[in-house]
Amino acid sequence: MYQVVINSHFHKSYFPFALALSGTILVLISTAKYGAGLSPDSAIYLSVADHLRSGDGFLTYQMEPLSFWPPLFSSLLAILSLTGVDLHDAARYLNAAAFGVSMLLFHRIVAKFTTAGLTFLADLTMLFAYPVFFCATMTYSEPVFIVLLLLFFVVLLEGVETPGRLTLLIAIAALASLQRYVGGLLIIFGIGLLLFRRSRLNRSQRLVYASLFATLATLPLIIWYFHVHNLGLTMTDTAGFGPLSISNHLNDLSHWFLPAAVPFSLRVTVLLVISVLLIACWAINFRNLNPLNVIILFMILYIGFFLVFSSPVERYLAPMYPLLLAAGFGVIEILLPKEKHRQMALILIAIWTLYPAGRVIKNTIGFYRHGAGGGTYYYSTDSWMKGELRNYILEHPFSGSTMSNVADFVYLTTGRSVQFPPRVNSTWASDLVSDEPILIWHHGTHRTYLVELEDLRKKFELVTVKELTTASIYKLKTRI
Repeated sequence: MYQVVINSHFHKSYFPFALALSGTILVLISTAKYGAGLSPDSAIYLSVADHLRSGDGFLTYQMEPLSFWPPLFSSLLAILSLTGVDLHDAARYLNAAAFGVSMLLFHRIVAKFTTAGLTFLADLTMLFAYPVFFCATMTYSEPVFIVLLLLFFVVLLEGVETPGRLTLLIAIAALASLQRYVGGLLIIFGIGLLLFRRSRLNRSQRLVYASLFATLATLPLIIWYFHVHNLGLTMTDTAGFGPLSISNHLNDLSHWFLPAAVPFSLRVTVLLVISVLLIACWAINFRNLNPLNVIILFMILYIGFFLVFSSPVERYLAPMYPLLLAAGFGVIEILLPKEKHRQMALILIAIWTLYPAGRVIKNTIGFYRHGAGGGTYYYSTDSWMKGELRNYILEHPFSGSTMSNVADFVYLTTGRSVQFPPRVNSTWASDLVSDEPILIWHHGTHRTYLVELEDLRKKFELVTVKELTTASIYKLKTRI
């Protein structure tokens, strides 16, 4: 009996911290070559942080006010840079730490409705949560958002029955909505839980708490909205990289659970079975807002939002992965009350964990060797960092205005303000080429919302400055 107590104490005190430290180290190893992964969004975050640090306000590398992206992540990077650390390094350390903290918060949540054996295995699977791990290796806002999301549920599930706890919940929800706009769902969800979840508060007290929460948690987002609105801008944008079909999204999401070698139909079937099980467990006892049901209910709200109003892109749904893991282990606890059956489930889950573990380890090695990310729009990889375009830009700095269909990459390389070519169906400004800007055109990049190179040729004279294998450098002149 004494030995069991010792093991339980070790499990609760040290194992989660050891895993969290391991997760942080994995991210740091993955980002060792070129720093945290860089993408088009990363250029926005870093440029806004740079302007904030310089006292210029919320401006992007195109010298446009920030609107479509929330302000908190760039603000955190700017604050961290005041210690002397480089902005890019600040993103690397912040997201690595966020991954470790999210593992500790996950442990605290899943331990509320699972026994020690399942909690142990759940913590291990969280270490190899590839969607969360990948975001942590990038200069993305999701890792900090995941920390705020999990912290929100830790506070909410442990009870909000004192002014201090309410103040903490308000602060978390407000910050989450300024980190990712979808964090506003936490405010809506929190209002509902404060009103209808059983607690020691009477009805009038719950109404007061919910009213205070609704007012104060939304206040920062409302202030930011009016700031954006006064600039004549909106917090939404129709531009993007082209729509993906539902099958593409399902294919990406199914890789959370099964490798690509498994037939697509089988992977989608597994997704559907998991969804049905979670919804059924909630529906059977939906009036009981216990921790498991609360988590499942929020996942339904969150995923439903993206299905109806946005697009269920893997990156956007990554914050749900820790909650999905927690809920999954909670469902196992309910469906398998007998210890014998639960032990069998533990063995099967341990075998399945080899898949996400292999995926994380494989990518950690790959990122360490070639840079974090991979693909057309991931700029901190060998193909971009060692490419001839980057070398040429660094060796031949341009004066005057610059335009590029990879303006984000050019900014990340030079730190200079760069413009994109006009958007499709936009009114082209008459002074677009008044100062004969340099045009850097990367031939492997096609952004459907921008005009093509041939469209520019029809309107302007393109004088070749340099032809590279992957790109061309031109000077734009008005046709006489």
